[in-house]
Amino acid sequence: MGELRSESQSVELGDAESVSVKIKMGGGDLKIIGDAEKLLEADFTYNVDKLKPEVEFTDGTLIVQHPDVRGYRTLQDIKDFRNEWDLRLNNDVPMNLSLEMGAGTSDLQLAGLSLTGLDIILGAGKCTGT
Repeated sequence: MGELRSESQSVELGDAESVSVKIKMGGGDLKIIGDAEKLLEADFTYNVDKLKPEVEFTDGTLIVQHPDVRGYRTLQDIKDFRNEWDLRLNNDVPMNLSLEMGAGTSDLQLAGLSLTGLDIILGAGKCTGT
């Protein structure tokens, strides 16, 4: 197990009038809420290098993912890994949100977001939210 790391990242909205948000997390604990001033304000905590998330915003599409979203399977023999994503999204920009979550827990507080579409694929775990 590696050292526990905490990182923050943010993405400016720029002149995008609407966005597509794609979140792909192989496993861990995910929280999504609104009230971000920017398009994305995120805090990540992890202790395995393979779990370091990638954040990319190109042509109106925001992607937050593990470098290999199927990489969680390679961690099955590793005990006590931590992977926590706390994502805050902008309430005002219309967005199509797509979430693909492997194993873990997710807390989705989406009521304040301007969603134009929502697609959620969950593996093993627990999902709560409004």
